[in-house]
Amino acid sequence: MGGAQIQRYLIPRNSQLWLLVALSVAMAPLLRYLPVWLAGVWALVVVWRWQLFRGRWPLPSTIFKVFLVATTAFGLWFSFGRLQGLEPMASLLLAALLLKWLEQQRWRDTLLV
Repeated sequence: MGGAQIQRYLIPRNSQLWLLVALSVAMAPLLRYLPVWLAGVWALVVVWRWQLFRGRWPLPSTIFKVFLVATTAFGLWFSFGRLQGLEPMASLLLAALLLKWLEQQRWRDTLLV
């Protein structure tokens, strides 16, 4: 793949900033209904994406992403004791959105977020 083709698939920096703002605004009213630790995951992802935006940190490693997915799944199960119902499913959807945003690299990932 040539340099021009690779450049076409990369996400512009201003799009990353708008995603940060949009997801933060969408998450803010939900914070009082969600488990406290999920707000911590949100803060971690926001800080990581901000540092990526600034060029200070690399993308997370596969091991870290697997650890974060397992921890989030355990946290959801521990917080609700089940995955049936509105609150657990809303929390699961939000957690999946945050984790997808963390691993976002290409336009396809951006469209999914």
